[in-house]
Amino acid sequence: MSTLLRRGFALCHFTQKGLLEETQKGSVDEMLEKLEGHAQSTRCRRGFILEGVPDNAIQARKLETRLQSVGLPLDHVFYLNADELTCQKRADTRLIHEPSGRRYNSESLPPRSSELTDEVTRQPLAVSKQDRPEAFRVTWESVASRLQMLRLFFGQDRSQDALDASEARRAATFVNVDANRGPGEVYDALKAVMMTPRAETPKAPPPAARAQPVVGEAAPAPPAVPADAPPMESGQ
Repeated sequence: MSTLLRRGFALCHFTQKGLLEETQKGSVDEMLEKLEGHAQSTRCRRGFILEGVPDNAIQARKLETRLQSVGLPLDHVFYLNADELTCQKRADTRLIHEPSGRRYNSESLPPRSSELTDEVTRQPLAVSKQDRPEAFRVTWESVASRLQMLRLFFGQDRSQDALDASEARRAATFVNVDANRGPGEVYDALKAVMMTPRAETPKAPPPAARAQPVVGEAAPAPPAVPADAPPMESGQ
């Protein structure tokens, strides 16, 4: 979804892997410092999407604090719920640009170029080792556990913990999305939320009992979307 949203809303797109590649020590604080610098640049004046960031609740708190301090609070956190079978089917045809972490799908979301190359760098795409059948189950269990903690962090009512009313208003809107549907339907749901004025954003319905977090692919995209993930996505 992040690729579609990047295309449709002309947003900057940052992945955890890409940000860490820019750091010297690979620390979380360095990564957030790089993100803060990029987010304030003119090329990101329309906003940005984060994929794989934050990775846990501690990072989430640091991320919120850092972005709010420079007047760039997160607007939405999209929690893409899909069951394990759906995720595995998508992983079978997923392609990745390894240096940046940008993801595509050979069937449902191919790159715009005629060859299977990254849209930004034109470098070749590959199949992630984590998406191979023998590694998928281990990856699924690890990511699902971390995403559950992020869901609890962003999904809770934190207004009572806010230092003041303005901080409570700046908290990102948590949106639970049924990602077992086709990518076109999922994108339409995300687009509707992003185009709704913040004060009018409807509360997301409670997640289905069987719903699980999307593995590996987690904010806007063009009106027409091909039929078709890394984890929960957040965006400003």
